Formats: sequence, C-alpha cells, structure tokens
Amino acid sequence: MTKMMLWEKCLGIFLMIVAFTASQDFDLFTFSEQWPTATCIKGKQEGKECIKPRFHNYWTIHGLWPDRSNETGPNYCPGPDFNLSEISGLVEELISYWPDIYNNSNTLWGHEWNRHGTCALKIPDTENELLYFKKGLELIQRFNITSILSKHDAPPNDVNPYTPKHIVNILRKELGHGPLLLCIEDTENKRKLLREVQICLDLHFEVIDCPKFAKNGTLFKSGCGKMFYYIPL
Repeated sequence: MTKMMLWEKCLGIFLMIVAFTASQDFDLFTFSEQWPTATCIKGKQEGKECIKPRFHNYWTIHGLWPDRSNETGPNYCPGPDFNLSEISGLVEELISYWPDIYNNSNTLWGHEWNRHGTCALKIPDTENELLYFKKGLELIQRFNITSILSKHDAPPNDVNPYTPKHIVNILRKELGHGPLLLCIEDTENKRKLLREVQICLDLHFEVIDCPKFAKNGTLFKSGCGKMFYYIPL
C-alpha cells in the first residue's frame, strides 16, 4: 500500500468517525407531556386498547428526547440496552408519572431508553439509565401542566373549546418561554383534541423557546386548528 493510499484510507476512516459523532450531536431536549384522555382516544382510533388502571387524570410523561434545533433526532445511539433492574427503585413513581397507556410500562420505558436515553449519555444529568428516568420524574414535578392550566381557569371540560394562542400564552407566562402543542383529530366527534405539550430545554435543563416557535411564531406543532378541546377523563 502506497503512502497516498494509506493517507486516503486514514482520511476516510477519520471522516466516517466525524460523521458518526455528528449524527449523535444535539443542542436541546424536548420534554413531552401527554394528556391521557386524548392519548387514549388516539389509540382507540388506531385499534389499541387503553389500560384503565394506568389511566390518570393528570398529565403524564411521554418522553425526554435529545433534539436538534433544525431537525429531529438523534435516535438509537450506541449504549447499553434497557435493563429494568437499573430503575427498580423508581418503578412505582414511573407507573404513576410515566405510564404506558396501551401496554405494560416496561414496553414504553424500554422504547424511550433505547431510542432516546442512549443519545443523552454525554450529559451528566442523564449519563445512565437511572439518571435519565430520574430526570424525567424531576421534570414532570417541575412542569405541572395540570396545575398550571387549572390555576389559569383552563381546566379540562367537554363544552368550551380553547384556542392554541390562549393555552400557549398561559404556559408561556408560567414557563417563561413558548412550548409546542400537539393535537389529534377526534374522528367520532369531529373535533380537535389537545394531546401533548412539548417543552424545550437547553442542555442544562433550563426552559427555552422551542426553535420552531421562535423562528416563525407557530403556536402549535400539528393538528390543532383554530380551536380544540381539552377534554376530561
């Protein structure tokens, strides 16, 4: 092998390493809370059945996701596979605040760790499975959407719809920055339902404007329309 060929091979390996490392980079976290009632309706529309004992009348965690300002991801980074024994001391809390409405909770926790948690290992607060799930539980207490909306006279109800702007303004006032809303279509009743609130955080877990909100003033991520319902259990 000539020196030139060796140099080209080394350069190729170096560029592959750089590209691989870049594919795992992220500059923020998205912390997503879901409203179980709407999540259950979405599941039923997809042929899934809700597990009633895990069905709570308060916002629960969907996930804590390493994210990027200009694109989604990263996902499924190199790291240890999910191991339930690592979080055995958190199981009761996780069942309450990070439940899987459709399956047993192990399924959701395993998915969230393998897809998202493995990409958060470079951050000290989430550098292993236990710390990752602890951080999620910490954030659900810190950002209590149930209490925030009730405090501002925006409780769940099946009669009066809300505008995206009204709910975003309430959350922005309490959080200091704009979140993203995600809604679904209730096909049976032909109406929009609030399903998720996504809060964006910097790498120190301080709230920031969600980049899409900051760039174009979007008040919802998808599907909310001009009005939606925030329905009770």
